[in-house]
Amino acid sequence: MDAFYTENIVTEKYGYNMTINLYQDIDAPNPFDEFDTLGTLETFTSATEYRERIEQLDKERSIFVEGSTLRTEYVIYASRASIRTAYNVKRLTKKTLAKAFDCLMSERAIYENWLNGGVTGYIVTDDETGEEIDSCWGFYDDDNDEHALEEAREAAENYRRPIPAWAKNWKLLPGLTAEQVGNPFLRVA
Repeated sequence: MDAFYTENIVTEKYGYNMTINLYQDIDAPNPFDEFDTLGTLETFTSATEYRERIEQLDKERSIFVEGSTLRTEYVIYASRASIRTAYNVKRLTKKTLAKAFDCLMSERAIYENWLNGGVTGYIVTDDETGEEIDSCWGFYDDDNDEHALEEAREAAENYRRPIPAWAKNWKLLPGLTAEQVGNPFLRVA
């Protein structure tokens, strides 16, 4: 992501020297342009075109979900042939069609989250140096704040600052961890 950030959504201190900031991902691409999806997205500005397309999908016996925004209507659909290909089956059973419908519902939730600006990213910063330790963008899921925070905490946990020269030869007593003695530079020999 560029140096332009929106106002952060969440700020969390992690450990004794790190800060996690969550931001809205303003550069997130349309998930139907960026990802492989089962469904195909079609948008309509005309209600007549929208109704005609829905009738056509009904005749083709396609699986579809509908949605709307302020100015447009949209439909996400999968043809029977594309479902057979995606699930590698010759016959479409009720179970396979139910899986396909659930997949389309998930794709709709991700698309609506993207439409509403709900895609997030995080930056983990070392408070002492001001250095950006890690960042990741493009959390599209509904509970994106929680998922992004979990990933950021994991990145902060995996970050290890370089050990200063004066602490290189220090050793812990067996059974103790660096956190127990309060010094993050100590390692078990």
